[in-house]
Amino acid sequence: MTSSIKQTKRARKPSKRAMVSRAGSVTNWGGYVFVYGDRRNNQSVRQSLLSLDIRGEFTSPVRGVSAFALRVTPESEPGLGNVEIPCVGVWIAAKPEFDGGVHLSDREFDLLLAMATAGKLLSVYLHFQEPHYGKALIASVSFSSDPPDEG
Repeated sequence: MTSSIKQTKRARKPSKRAMVSRAGSVTNWGGYVFVYGDRRNNQSVRQSLLSLDIRGEFTSPVRGVSAFALRVTPESEPGLGNVEIPCVGVWIAAKPEFDGGVHLSDREFDLLLAMATAGKLLSVYLHFQEPHYGKALIASVSFSSDPPDEG
């Protein structure tokens, strides 16, 4: 009986997907605020969701796609995902543009918002898995007031 249990339980294999690094120019950004009321444990609770939506173009395409839309959301204590690789975000679609999101701490989000409102948010650098069926985990992201490297 023990051998049949071992055969049905499979260990998750580590990802063998290639990693991709891309720089991108920020071409546009906008904000999003969603507020709603909820009832939990017989108490009314006010909830909100904020995001900074950043749009741009990679300096070199990934599978023929250069455009990206990245939603950046603040969290008081963002976690580190560990599905296949440790990750800070995810691409949920790769066509017609890369569409995804990342979570930043409140402090990181405030600095990013200040850069954007001052017109200093010029580039984003991402390290992520090669997309598979349009989905990929984002291992790292950085934002800069310098233009992206073309190489």
